[in-house]
Amino acid sequence: MGVQMIKIEKGVPMPHASQWGFIKDLEIGDSFLVEEWQRNQIHTYTKRHGLKVQMSGTGLEKQMRVWRVE
Repeated sequence: MGVQMIKIEKGVPMPHASQWGFIKDLEIGDSFLVEEWQRNQIHTYTKRHGLKVQMSGTGLEKQMRVWRVE
């Protein structure tokens, strides 16, 4: 077994949790669609900022709907 080489990449922007900042502006009952892989990002953002949302699969491939509930 050899040593695995790690590829170093430059210029790749870091994702910012602020991309979810619009959630705080939603009124209760408002919703939006996201890809399922974004579930953890939304959960982390809402927990960190004390926001309550409900997430549910839409039946469409790899998408989910997120509602502001409180």
